[in-house]
Amino acid sequence: ITYKNKKTPILSIKEALNDEKRISSAPVGDPIIEGDIETEHAHAEKTIMGEFQTGGQYHFHLETQTCICKPIEDGLDVICATQYMDVVQKTIAKTLAIKESDINMTVRRLGGAFGGKISQPNIP
Repeated sequence: ITYKNKKTPILSIKEALNDEKRISSAPVGDPIIEGDIETEHAHAEKTIMGEFQTGGQYHFHLETQTCICKPIEDGLDVICATQYMDVVQKTIAKTLAIKESDINMTVRRLGGAFGGKISQPNIP
């Protein structure tokens, strides 16, 4: 077997961050700025520089977040991939200004998702 377009594997976060095509450097949300770092550095008695690395990373969930809402005569039938169906039910009821009892929740069997199906489906 002869492979074409071979690339050097990226094996660390540092390597991934240095590859412009691999990762976006766009911020997620507005930065929290408190104080003036340049002024503080200029007036500091001592500056300590260094680097810290840890081997752990947050798990990237492979399962997708899915939710199907079907209007019925007296509310909604909701099929949702969640581990926390009562909070999803409350979130939908509050968002639509309807009673929780008007929402019929159904959850099919799903994997543990490392907790990713607990809180992420509850974001309105």
